[in-house]
Amino acid sequence: MREIKFKQPNFTKDGKFQIWHYWGFLSDGRFDGIQTGTMPIGKAREVSQQYTGLKDKNGKEIYEGDIVKRGGKGFREEQVYEIRYGIGTVDASDYEGYAILVIGFFLANKYYDDLISKKADGWGGYPDSLAKLYNELEVIGNIYENPELLK
Repeated sequence: MREIKFKQPNFTKDGKFQIWHYWGFLSDGRFDGIQTGTMPIGKAREVSQQYTGLKDKNGKEIYEGDIVKRGGKGFREEQVYEIRYGIGTVDASDYEGYAILVIGFFLANKYYDDLISKKADGWGGYPDSLAKLYNELEVIGNIYENPELLK
């Protein structure tokens, strides 16, 4: 069973990222609650990122909103993804011959966003399953501290 916890960015009054606040049922058994700081409770909930229960190849916890890379260094072409939670399509062609819908954590990239917004044609590029690839990933940032990594 995975830990139910979140990380929540706290911002300065001018909207710049300041520090992470971790909340939820933490590994030491205590519950720590959400902090609103300078934002309303609805916004604090909206920006909170859920822990996937998985760790990257270096042992770092993977959260929704993290930016991860896969490949590079002679392995294959480096790919950068954002960890998202929601409904996504996963390539099941290895064993089913088609794509399947999943609800949960998945890897998304710009090509996936273009497919969803109908700016690209084809099926190649939909997100892969996080559960299948997590041990090949490396967390390199997150959407609040390092949004430029997704470009």
